[in-house]
Amino acid sequence: MTDTRVNITERLLTPPEAAELLGIAPQTLANWRSMGKGPRFVRVGSRSVRYRLSDLLAYVESLETVAAVAA
Repeated sequence: MTDTRVNITERLLTPPEAAELLGIAPQTLANWRSMGKGPRFVRVGSRSVRYRLSDLLAYVESLETVAAVAA
């Protein structure tokens, strides 16, 4: 059976920290959140947004593409 509990010791990154890690502007993350796109995030309280490092890494992996090999 898979343990689906969140590792609560995992540090939560602020939007500027997450944006820096992804190489994008913090406003891009805000735009993606408003459109329901981009990496998963956690809302802490009513206004604070945070990102788990594991969610950011999973998001980047989901964007990977394999180049077609010419035959």
